[in-house]
Amino acid sequence: MADDPKRGPVDRFFHACLLVVGGALALDIAIQLLAAIWVWMVVVGLIALAGFIGIEIWRHKRNRW
Repeated sequence: MADDPKRGPVDRFFHACLLVVGGALALDIAIQLLAAIWVWMVVVGLIALAGFIGIEIWRHKRNRW
């Protein structure tokens, strides 16, 4: 690393801008993906919650007798 030439302020600014643009692009893609599948995620979550509640009710009734 000591052999690397020092980068100037313009080069560092350019790389910082590229990182910001790349981060914004990644966030945009992630939001579009979530927008496409959020309904299914909620449905799966509700089914899992209903199953959990049903199992707990069944266990409670079974142990009560």
